[in-house]
Amino acid sequence: MKKLHINIIKSLFYAYSPLKTNQELLNTLKKLKVPTTNPNTHNIRELYNKLILKSFLNESAIKAAFVKRYGFKKSPECTVTIFELNSCNSRADLCMVNGESVAYEIKTEYDTYIRLDNQLSDYLKLHDYVSVIIPESQVVNIIDITEDNIGIIFYSQNRLGNIVFNEYRQPKLNKQIDSFAQLSQLTKRELINIVGFNTLSKDDLIQQAVLTFNKEEINNHYRKYLKQKYFKKWNFLYANQKDLYPLDYQWFFKNNLPTETVYK
Repeated sequence: MKKLHINIIKSLFYAYSPLKTNQELLNTLKKLKVPTTNPNTHNIRELYNKLILKSFLNESAIKAAFVKRYGFKKSPECTVTIFELNSCNSRADLCMVNGESVAYEIKTEYDTYIRLDNQLSDYLKLHDYVSVIIPESQVVNIIDITEDNIGIIFYSQNRLGNIVFNEYRQPKLNKQIDSFAQLSQLTKRELINIVGFNTLSKDDLIQQAVLTFNKEEINNHYRKYLKQKYFKKWNFLYANQKDLYPLDYQWFFKNNLPTETVYK
């Protein structure tokens, strides 16, 4: 197949959804006049993923490649990977939690760095380590606008067109964690479990927890909360990874529906 114009690839991406039927996806392919060798409904999702992941390296593509490369390498019993984790006033694109928590912010060539400082500041209130994932061409720029405690991972494509990752700078252990911010991310039910009684408001429960536990104990509670809350969602994705298309990882993480129900 000859290389498609980026605008066609973008159109395929924005038309793609796990909720679209195979026939609907095939119709879009024909409407865009994508030259293929006998496309059919049985391989249509694979074709979409192949074209998009090799030619339109947006956040979804990078996120899927990173999860496939790193998230699936570790048992859910040890490490839970979380998509779009609410973190104060931001959302971490990915977070991995084991004995420590690591937040990742993805910035592709299609993104700006306007909100990056605020995003990283929010992540540093909550997580042990924080890293940014960027195109190789942006390494020099990202060094100038991030502190040296922020890790830098850059991505590129190898000769086969596959996305590969390299660590330019390791993140340093974060010493800016805010216990109040961590506790504020927890539900009232979880705070009650931590404090041991339920006669207080959420704000009072947070105050009581701060008085009762030290920073490391609160950090342990926060990590435990994340693993318990998202274990089932991540375990579903991990267990079904061979049946899922990469662009659908985040959707299935959120919805946990059988593939035979969705892919039709």
